[in-house]
Amino acid sequence: MRPVRRNIQKMLESQYVSAADVQAWNAIYDFVETGDLSRLQNASAPRAWSSDDVFADVAPAAALDQDTARLVQALLVKGCARLVVIWYLNQVASERDPIDTHALLRKQIHDARQPVPELLQWTVEWAQLSRADGAPNSAGRWVLSHTNEEIVAALQRDLYGSARPRVLYLLMSSARDRLPGCVPGLLRSGKGAAVRTLLERDAARFEPYVDSYVAHEPDAESRQDALRQMHAQYGDRYHRQTSDAIVAWLLGAHPHWIGGLDAANWLIDHDARRAVETLAQCSAPFRSPDSIVSYAVARIGSAARPLLVAWLRHGNPLAVLAATRELVALDEHPDAALLRGAMAAAVSNTYGDAVVPFVELIAATPKLACCIDVLWECLGHPSPQVRRTASRALARRGEASVARALDLLRAGAAGTRLAAARVLIGVGTPETIAAVDRHLDAERNATTADEMLTALVEYRSRRGGTFHRADVARAIARDRARLAEPPRPWVDRSALPPLVDVEGAALSVDEVAYLLLRQSCCKEMVQDVVARPIYEQIDRAKSGDFALEVLRQFLRSPQEAKDRWALVVACRLGDERVVPLLTRQIHDWAASGRGKLAEWAVEALAVQGGDVALLAVDAIAIRYRSTNTNVGKAAGAALDRAADELGISRDELGDRIVPWLVFEPGAPKAYDADGRRLELRIGTDFKPRLIDVGKRKELASMPKSAGPAAVAEFAELKKTLRDVAKNQVLRVESLFIRQRRWPAARWKELFLGHPLLLPFAVGLVWGIYRDAALAGTFRALGDRTLTDADEEPVELPPDVVIGMVHPLELDDASITRWRAHLAEHEVESPFPQISRPVVRVSDAERGARVYTALNGTKLNAMTFKGRATRLGWRAGTVADAGSVESYYVEFPGSGTNAYLMLDDMFASIDREWEVTLRDLYFTRRANERDPYYYAGEPKNADAPHVLAFGDVPPVVFSEVLAGVATIAGKVSDGEPGQEDAAATSTEGSGP
Repeated sequence: MRPVRRNIQKMLESQYVSAADVQAWNAIYDFVETGDLSRLQNASAPRAWSSDDVFADVAPAAALDQDTARLVQALLVKGCARLVVIWYLNQVASERDPIDTHALLRKQIHDARQPVPELLQWTVEWAQLSRADGAPNSAGRWVLSHTNEEIVAALQRDLYGSARPRVLYLLMSSARDRLPGCVPGLLRSGKGAAVRTLLERDAARFEPYVDSYVAHEPDAESRQDALRQMHAQYGDRYHRQTSDAIVAWLLGAHPHWIGGLDAANWLIDHDARRAVETLAQCSAPFRSPDSIVSYAVARIGSAARPLLVAWLRHGNPLAVLAATRELVALDEHPDAALLRGAMAAAVSNTYGDAVVPFVELIAATPKLACCIDVLWECLGHPSPQVRRTASRALARRGEASVARALDLLRAGAAGTRLAAARVLIGVGTPETIAAVDRHLDAERNATTADEMLTALVEYRSRRGGTFHRADVARAIARDRARLAEPPRPWVDRSALPPLVDVEGAALSVDEVAYLLLRQSCCKEMVQDVVARPIYEQIDRAKSGDFALEVLRQFLRSPQEAKDRWALVVACRLGDERVVPLLTRQIHDWAASGRGKLAEWAVEALAVQGGDVALLAVDAIAIRYRSTNTNVGKAAGAALDRAADELGISRDELGDRIVPWLVFEPGAPKAYDADGRRLELRIGTDFKPRLIDVGKRKELASMPKSAGPAAVAEFAELKKTLRDVAKNQVLRVESLFIRQRRWPAARWKELFLGHPLLLPFAVGLVWGIYRDAALAGTFRALGDRTLTDADEEPVELPPDVVIGMVHPLELDDASITRWRAHLAEHEVESPFPQISRPVVRVSDAERGARVYTALNGTKLNAMTFKGRATRLGWRAGTVADAGSVESYYVEFPGSGTNAYLMLDDMFASIDREWEVTLRDLYFTRRANERDPYYYAGEPKNADAPHVLAFGDVPPVVFSEVLAGVATIAGKVSDGEPGQEDAAATSTEGSGP
């Protein structure tokens, strides 16, 4: 299919395209196919979509084929000029003489008779205007053809000032005589970007312009930002002006804005006394008050004390928390009354789990012993997390907390009674445990009693104690009144098959009822700790019917989130029959917007624990890597937990659960068809191969003479093998990139013995590694013997490890021999290996620490997110206003991460948003997470964990550079054999 038609088809299949857009794009497709303008008349205009997607892999703008020309015409006619303009402007940066890309764009607009009034605005906003040598390109020449007033007017929507530097560079390089007429207009509300450009290029010449600008600029933030740059250039000459401007802004309407942090730090560094006085007056301290006070204390020490005291008295909770931390570290004997009043007021004015940091600070700081009463007040807080945190803190005080906790155990509020019980359980003396145990008989709130009992059982389990079936009997007697009704109206206990214990005796009606009741009280996707003795007594070989009925009743119910406990019962007691039923339901939930329910179901599947269930979870993890990613993450986390319980790695678990389908180890599946022997194998293309052994002939279908069971089995295999094989290809390619190794014996067992893994042994080149060095290469033949590239037999020594060879590990001669060998034997690799694009570090760049070749590349944000996610990249730090600072990819085996820094990317994006690519860094995997966000992305190349290119593992470097080229659209996604952007060195792309 031609590129344009293929791209529109891909868009129509995307989950992001609405029904209205499907109709519009279908009409455009019809016009592209027929050239009949009437196809567009009754169609609505599609909402803006990514030009990268619409025009991906399309011919250059200078030589439009018929399909592309019609697509451009259709988009202009339907009011989607933005897509066409972006496509052309993205090509301006790479145009070569004598092509005038911008003139070609204007010709398309003229020929379509669809004027684009925003063309100048869009050009200065999106296009690169100058070449590397400073000369204007076609877009720059066209911009210069306009008047100064028109250029300045076009920049009025440049809200963040990002376009102004490009226009200034253009003027400085190619039209310096026009600077006096343009600079004043470009400086206005430029958010500092234009000022920075002028001072960097010619500070002496442009100082008067900047002086005039700061004297008349009404925006306080822009004025102080410009003055800070002037101070950095000229020093104390601008000290007073800068200080006055910063004070005016900090005391103005928005002192908590992001830029306020840098301004406050400047004031602390250059006018400490005034900084303390000014910051103390801020009635709404900064979004990051901890950064302000910690910086102030670090720079001016005890001189910052008036600021700390002022912020304690302001009452702003974040400021109180930050000031308290610094004050107790600064003062030997802080004012107890001041601290107690500030902390009590802050906690009373703080909502939800935001109280937790206050509780943790009091608990961890001996100097805050004066605030212990605040912890007791938190036992009655509405947030369960606050109550738990306060309970743990008070329990650590031991006997000092017992008397008051016993009094609260009889308190009026159920939450407070539960918190008091947690304190007593945490103290953990025989007397406090007995007190809680006695209270259970008198507890009037059933939910509170359940949670108290759970806390008691968990406490005993942590100390090696057990909750026996006799204890369950006592609990049943206590809760007998609640057992009269099922835990939820949809549960039909009379329809449930009986359960029997391991000795063959039937569980009592009360035990079954209590099992369901207890599990319904458990909010986690694990078996309830109190019900564990019942679970452990049940004969799993005979509980499958019961589990299946529970699952069916739940699926017939409204499927409310609070009833997810039924999934745990079904999977904890179920056999393999629950797996396909629940797997189908997971896909339905994910597709219908019930992703959270799908996540819980994935966790429940892992509870089932069998290989079939874990294989289904593995397939879900792969399927939902780029869409419904929360479901994929839940599956990955469930597999990690399953691997931990088995005492093996996640990769080892993946090897273990490769499905056998209809096969047995090391042998084909044999059938008898009226005396003829038929053998079923999996071909190197992962398709089933049915061979008539006597005739040495491949059959297209199973003959009826083999029997209906064999016919049905073969038909089912053909349906399932494709998806199973696809999952394995993705898994094994991931192992290839991460350079997984297997001991020789284990490799033989897996890749020569397993029918689904044998095609990988045949289709890939494998390495023999001794002491981490490549000692030889080979591949397997169809008969499971091994050969090298020269057709010589290979035997694997027992003391080596085996792994997939990366082309970076081979010299040119070895690559040539292997390519010839694979071509001669007509072997197609399951994924690109020997022909894989590689990127090597040039000698000149071994010391480089930042990759900048993609800087300034603009992409539709959804296009970027889709490509990056498919390649395993994830969003990094989420900063103020939901901005995403970077995307990153991990290589745990090598202890390396890669970070691609971004501008204009947000956690929530729409179809029209654009993201700009910035610096790419490689880092050691250190200091990965703080309590809230991913921390580890470098701020600049000087960060201590940033690696020089020469220190990055070669495979990691190559895979990352090839990956970002694909993300940026320099290499066709899904066609990794193209090497136009993934060159064999990084020459010219360094810092």
